[in-house]
Amino acid sequence: NVLPEEVVGQLRSLVKTNEELSIKLSEARRDYLRELADHRDKQRRLSPETEERLAMLEEHPVMFYEPLDTLLDEPSKAFIRDVIAERMKLGFKGEPQQREADPATADLEKMASARQLEEVEKELKAAQAELRQLRQAAARDAAPP
Repeated sequence: NVLPEEVVGQLRSLVKTNEELSIKLSEARRDYLRELADHRDKQRRLSPETEERLAMLEEHPVMFYEPLDTLLDEPSKAFIRDVIAERMKLGFKGEPQQREADPATADLEKMASARQLEEVEKELKAAQAELRQLRQAAARDAAPP
C-alpha cells in the first residue's frame, strides 16, 4: 500500500514540527535550569570572601531563558513583540483616557488568556495524536504483507 502524496507531505510536516518543538523544549528546559541554578546560588550562604567576589558579578545578572525562543514561527514572534511594544507605549503615554483597572475585568482577561492557552495545548495534543496515528499508519503500510 502506498500512501497518497498529500498524507506523506502532512506526515513529513508533522514530524518536522515535532522535531523542532522537541529541540525548542529541550533548549527552554536547559535555559530555565541554568537561570534557576543562578537564583539558587544567590540564596546559598557563602564565606565573606566568596560573597565579595560574587558581588562583582551581580552587576551583570545571568539570564538564559528567552520565552520567544520557544515559538517556532517568526510571524508569531513578530506579533508578540509588536503587542509588547504597543503595551509599553500605552503605559508611557499616561492614562488620560484610561480608567483604573477594574479587578473583575482583570480577572476576566486572565481567564480568557488561560482559556486560550488551554485551547492551544489541546490543539497541540490533537496534532501529536494525529502524528502518532499517521506514523502508525505509515508503519503498517511500510510493513511487508
